[in-house]
Amino acid sequence: MNSPLKQFYYKKNRLQQLKGFYNVAEIGNVSKAAAKMGLNQSTVTLQIQSLERDLKTKLFEKKSKHLTLTKDGELFYGMASYHLQAIDSLYEVFLSRKNQKNNSRINIAAHHIAISYLLPNYIKKLTKLHPNVTIGIHNISSEDAIKRLKENELDLIIYPIINPTPELLAKTFCSFDPVLIMKNDHPL
Repeated sequence: MNSPLKQFYYKKNRLQQLKGFYNVAEIGNVSKAAAKMGLNQSTVTLQIQSLERDLKTKLFEKKSKHLTLTKDGELFYGMASYHLQAIDSLYEVFLSRKNQKNNSRINIAAHHIAISYLLPNYIKKLTKLHPNVTIGIHNISSEDAIKRLKENELDLIIYPIINPTPELLAKTFCSFDPVLIMKNDHPL
């Protein structure tokens, strides 16, 4: 049976094509993403070009020396990141479940700011107190995090202002005052 949508493949490896897109979206630079993946720049560029061609949309736009996602790119990134992170953590999840008698795993989903600035100190303290606990951290959208929390795939989530539902308990553990920062000659 032929699908109405053309199957998109980069050298018959859709996963590699998606990983190229994901890493460039994360880093914003093809050369650095290629180095992280152990590939050359032209290979990752071809992966992205073939993905854009197959999806019939532009996923990136170049701003200075940095690549940023277009609206379609943001939509696709949100969809792809969930699945790629699940694939990347498959090995760890398997081993964790296999050895669940001896080890415990805490799966946390958080906003990238929480991952970068709030969690490191807490995780350091937790791993000192409980060295057999494995911590999985997932940078996914709040909608995906809530869905996965309800499906018991996550133990807790850390996001700015989420409206809890009756089956979820929400606690504020930190707050900050927003600050607007701009150049002195900005019209505002």
